Amino acid sequence: MDIELREEDLAFQQEVRDFLTQHAPKNSSELWSKRNDWFKALKEKGWDCPKWPVEFGGPGWTPVQHYIWDKETCNYSLPPELPFGKVMLAPILMRYGSKEQIERFLPDIRDNKVNWCQGYSEPGAG
Repeated sequence: MDIELREEDLAFQQEVRDFLTQHAPKNSSELWSKRNDWFKALKEKGWDCPKWPVEFGGPGWTPVQHYIWDKETCNYSLPPELPFGKVMLAPILMRYGSKEQIERFLPDIRDNKVNWCQGYSEPGAG
């Protein structure tokens, strides 16, 4: 997709590039040894949960900023993040969870203190 970036988008793109240059592992051999440093840097920048709404601690990026982030991070070997907590469960909690559930689970999800998974049961299917 070719899009023409506005001045503020170009500034954000440069900010992302600078951040990646400073914090991304330098090569794939550092993926695991620098994993915690990477996630800590993301959190300190406020970019650890880019899809989360502002009211839950997300950065409030525009669709173009999400595009820039995705495009720029594709140029790096970054530590993988398990998607279940931040990407799958958290949005459900934000929408349907009680205040108590949100206060109990979202901080630990954001801090990568807990891992979530998805379980399936297919009775009669094997």
